[in-house]
Amino acid sequence: MALLLIPNLVFCLVADNPIDALIRSVPASLALIAALLAWTRRPAWILRLLSPFYILLPFELYYIFEFGQPTTPHILAVISESNPTEAIEYLGLLPLLTCLAIGFILFIITLSLANKAPIIPPSRHLRWLALASLAPMIQYAWLEWDWAKKKPIFDAQAAQNSLESLMTTELASPLGATLSDSYPLGVAFRVRDYLAERTRLRAASEQIKRWNFHPRRTIEENTDEVYVLVIGESSNPTHWGINGYERDTTPRLSATENLASFRNVISPFPATRLAVPVILTGNQDPLTHRAPLGQASVVSLFKQAGFKTYWISNQAPLGLHDSVISVHAYEADKVLYTNGVDYSQEGNLDDAVLPIFDRFLREPERRKFFVVHLLGSHKAYAHRYPKDFDHFLPSQKLKPFDEQIQTVINTYDNTILFTDYVLSELIQRLNARPDSQTAMIYISDHGENIPQGACTTSGHGHNNEADFRVSALTWFSNSYKSTHPDIVRRLHERIDAPLYSAGAFHTLADIAHIDHPGHNPKLSWVSEVFAPGPRWTLAVPDFDRAIRVEPCGKLKMP
Repeated sequence: MALLLIPNLVFCLVADNPIDALIRSVPASLALIAALLAWTRRPAWILRLLSPFYILLPFELYYIFEFGQPTTPHILAVISESNPTEAIEYLGLLPLLTCLAIGFILFIITLSLANKAPIIPPSRHLRWLALASLAPMIQYAWLEWDWAKKKPIFDAQAAQNSLESLMTTELASPLGATLSDSYPLGVAFRVRDYLAERTRLRAASEQIKRWNFHPRRTIEENTDEVYVLVIGESSNPTHWGINGYERDTTPRLSATENLASFRNVISPFPATRLAVPVILTGNQDPLTHRAPLGQASVVSLFKQAGFKTYWISNQAPLGLHDSVISVHAYEADKVLYTNGVDYSQEGNLDDAVLPIFDRFLREPERRKFFVVHLLGSHKAYAHRYPKDFDHFLPSQKLKPFDEQIQTVINTYDNTILFTDYVLSELIQRLNARPDSQTAMIYISDHGENIPQGACTTSGHGHNNEADFRVSALTWFSNSYKSTHPDIVRRLHERIDAPLYSAGAFHTLADIAHIDHPGHNPKLSWVSEVFAPGPRWTLAVPDFDRAIRVEPCGKLKMP
């Protein structure tokens, strides 16, 4: 049973604050095992009860070594949201298979030992141990009872008026906060927190239906209007030719007029399910920094301002209550998913959104707002583009199991080349409406680590600089530019300004001349009073002050 305590000890070794990690992880699970032994005196029962945790043990150890912390409810959510490749990406295929094999072996050994374990004879020392084990249980029970008394009843209307969220008002249980980092005991609290979030998602979808931004148009256009938000995936801006990359991975965008590509934009989170809601709501909980769970998104803002709204996604479809992102997708008047498979299969490529975009553009409404969600450059890279875009060779398109650094780079660059094509096609369709006021913002949800030199890390979720730097651009029609030249000029002047993904929401509102009580012009990329502040990320509280630790640029505060 001592094996089950190893993740706690490893966590203490890799944590920034080993003493704090020791206090939060070791005592709780040690007390649990001691109490079970003292009260039952039957190791066989305990081994069978804890046997599933031996299967999970290698995964927990790998995760701690890789990410410096125990597993979290977020990982459970990633796995549950029909996205197994996202989970594989956190581990890697070889580590995943290795962990499965080791976990299965430990499970078999545990059950074998359980069949041979004798009953522990009663003794005075064992009785004292049983009594002593009651102390932490009583303390934890008191903490939970005291917290339950103070826990507020959620008031949806009050939360809306104060721009709070379900996440803000849901106070963290001290019991869960104390024990969640412990293994194996903390796993139960992680599952509890995950299930609680699913419950809050259901409540959030109901609250969003009642949300009112109280928008007003500051300028009423006398022509057709089409505004588009394109959300990319895993796009590293340093691999865009238009941003100075040595390869011409963006030939079409580089030749496009009225386009500004931004080189210093970051996302607060390195995971889609946390990063995208920040883009969509433009708001962050002051405690968790996550998007307010009960707040409506930019989709509802435009709908309430008189626009017909559309959500076109090439990501796998999810249920209304199964994902933070899908809760916002179903705010739209029309929702259409073009991909029926998850990341692990090739499925439809991102150009599948184009004919749907064409069809919706032809609808008679004069004011339209689109959110287009792409698969972009998500692993597996070779699945994200057609053979015609297999330009940089050798690639994993022809050699799927070739993990050499240059092959991975080539394959990733081909995904950027295809994103360049898809974005250019969207712009071309908007540009074909010369009399309309049209504009488009593209922003990736999070960045991506691309192996190079001594750094062999790829994917996202590693708390490196590349996890948070994202590709972003804006484009305007000639009609819009001639009518609102100051907006276009300010964006071109800020291509190197320190921008934050939450600002996309406020920028879209300014571009469409929509004001509302929750508007924050200091975050808007086009505002005259734009005022960048500290840029918080999951890795460090201030991205710009953080030091980069070689070889992969892991972020640490000085």
